[in-house]
Amino acid sequence: MANWKNNLSYGYTWLTLLRLKQIDVVFNDSKDIKMSELSFYNPTISKESLQAEAINLANTIDSAFIVGMGAKLENNITQEKAINSMVEILIDETKTIEDLANKNDENYLFLNEQG
Repeated sequence: MANWKNNLSYGYTWLTLLRLKQIDVVFNDSKDIKMSELSFYNPTISKESLQAEAINLANTIDSAFIVGMGAKLENNITQEKAINSMVEILIDETKTIEDLANKNDENYLFLNEQG
């Protein structure tokens, strides 16, 4: 596993969540934040509604990565798979931003990784 400070996916995941107002913390304090602490996560709504919110957020993150940051999907990763894997993490209250960033690292190639 990459060092939290030395991975593009970590920085881009943090920055995207910050810009989407899901978090309000500096980068170095963000890796252990749980999904249940993100703004979208509402434990009082139904699982179906939480899933819908997570799908919306994952689509927005995907769009930010691809359109806003010039990322590309890794080989053999479809947009649907990338979004679904984010949703699985986003709805799991025990998962952390680091978990989300690791999954994003598996699914996306960011500009400096594209060669």
